[in-house]
Amino acid sequence: MEVARARPHLDDALMRQEALAAHPGERAGRHAHDRATRHRLRRQLRSELQRRRCRHPQRRAGRPGRRHQRPERPEAPQQDVRVPPVPRPRLHHRRRLGFLREVDEINMGRRFRTIDLARELIGGSFLGRNIAVLGAAFKPDSDDVRDSPALNVAAAIQLQGGRVRVHDPAATDNARAVFPSLDYALDIDKACEQADLVLHLTEWQEYRDLDPAALAGVVRDAKIIDARNALPVQRWQSAGWTVRALGRTLA
Repeated sequence: MEVARARPHLDDALMRQEALAAHPGERAGRHAHDRATRHRLRRQLRSELQRRRCRHPQRRAGRPGRRHQRPERPEAPQQDVRVPPVPRPRLHHRRRLGFLREVDEINMGRRFRTIDLARELIGGSFLGRNIAVLGAAFKPDSDDVRDSPALNVAAAIQLQGGRVRVHDPAATDNARAVFPSLDYALDIDKACEQADLVLHLTEWQEYRDLDPAALAGVVRDAKIIDARNALPVQRWQSAGWTVRALGRTLA
């Protein structure tokens, strides 16, 4: 409605401008007034057009006969909510990641060191040798075998030709589900029967309380590696065992 009112005023101003052109004497006096009127009417028209566009925004997007239309913005790809985006690590995060990486390298190094030490004790090759593994769980008093060092060592020795037999008080079923190719025993004497080497890989209290003299009569060669540094070394050595441990030198 305001546009309809503003348009006759604009026409009247244009007609007065034509009349002033016919009378140059009056033009100089009314020139400033007519220019201000034109600017005011133009501002009113622009403001009314802006208000109408705000009331009907759909008319701006798809106006019939419009040559140049605004290109549609492509939709952002949907992200999988199960896999959140990984932010760029900051300085203190990078330091933590570096520390954890070093810890993981140390743990993996202990596994390789256990395998190398076992190979050295039995003469340089696992082929045809009986290896008894005491422990399959990741830690004592648990049946969790995820990323178990004991099972990794046992599987690596088996791949190198050793006949491996594993015993664990609680994690035998879980270990068999992860490494079904290994041989498992339900009691310690059966696992160590005719063994050329015994590996102590999980520090169960049951293994700490073993009688080394009685176990020496079951194995073929009384040699043991204490990879957890948990066995009473002097008691085992007194029973005639050759004991090796990671991280320390034994007489």
